[in-house]
Amino acid sequence: MVVNVGGKPKNQMANKTESNKLVLFTCLLTGTVMWIGYRASLTSELSAKKIQYPFNSIEELYETDFVLATDNKGSTIAELIRSSKEGAYFHKVLTNHMMTNDSFVGLVQGLQNTVGKHHHAYFEDKLIVQSHTEYSCKVSSFGFYTTI
Repeated sequence: MVVNVGGKPKNQMANKTESNKLVLFTCLLTGTVMWIGYRASLTSELSAKKIQYPFNSIEELYETDFVLATDNKGSTIAELIRSSKEGAYFHKVLTNHMMTNDSFVGLVQGLQNTVGKHHHAYFEDKLIVQSHTEYSCKVSSFGFYTTI
């Protein structure tokens, strides 16, 4: 003779135990996947080299104290800068970041200044600069032009 004194039937207890196991397994699986994803993301961020440039555009150059040099007077780039309209960023850079005699120096002198002097940048066509292999420097470009 079996007497139930207010307790739950045996088969309901078994269902609840299985349900608890399933919930625990799901939580552990979700936590493991999240931990693996976090570790992968952290490893990726810590192992990737990030180079931070002082400026990435002509607008950002205007906000720095860099001295800008470019090709000799009469070249296409020099004339583009020199003939820019007042209020344009090229004109602002010309008036604030370019010294009349020291900024229109040509490729070789411009690269020497950029590599040898602090806070100097050179503005030239990317292909022309890359063909000059004497200077091992990182070429960063924005728009159609190049800054080193």
